[in-house]
Amino acid sequence: MLRTVSIVFQVLTYVDIIFFLILTVFLLFNLKRLPWELKIFSFFVSIVFAINALSLGLAKFSIPNTPLFHLLFFVQIIWFVIHYFLVLKEWVYNKSILIFSGGFLGLSIWKYATDWVEVTNKIGGLYYFISTVFFVVFAVLFYVLMLMGKITPKYQLINAAILIYYSCSSVIFLFSKYYYLEGFEGQMILWVFNIILHMLFVLLIFVDVWRTLHPRPKT
Repeated sequence: MLRTVSIVFQVLTYVDIIFFLILTVFLLFNLKRLPWELKIFSFFVSIVFAINALSLGLAKFSIPNTPLFHLLFFVQIIWFVIHYFLVLKEWVYNKSILIFSGGFLGLSIWKYATDWVEVTNKIGGLYYFISTVFFVVFAVLFYVLMLMGKITPKYQLINAAILIYYSCSSVIFLFSKYYYLEGFEGQMILWVFNIILHMLFVLLIFVDVWRTLHPRPKT
């Protein structure tokens, strides 16, 4: 059973990176036609794809890639803070996103600077979990403000992608150290689930950008 799941995991890993590559190429190819918010979003998608592709390449050659996870940690914070600051610009308190996120980013930098060895030798953990909680809160706030008529409804699938992926993967990474306990055969199933979530994340972004570029004609 575990061997079968391991094979599925390896196959889905490559399928996922191909999905991500297609999305990245699609965004860059249509960059000039995208609204300003999606131009910046596409820039960060490209960076995250490059980090993930490099991480996969290092893993295939059995080269430690943990530092790339921590680089991704900071890139994702900046990515989604900027994204939601722009998307929620009609909200009167949107600057609070910068204040709270900036405080957490500063705290994270302090943690890395003062406890480098402990933090960088593991994947996931409390700080990653807190960052993903921020993303989920931003996504929920988006829907609340949209339903209240405080912001213009747009990029709803991108928001759904962020909400679904990070609300689930945050739990997986928070308890990631327990998945490697000897005899815990369910670890690969959880990582397969995480990859499927990421593929859905990529797909929803693709569909939303496609709809932005090809809006339905008004009747």
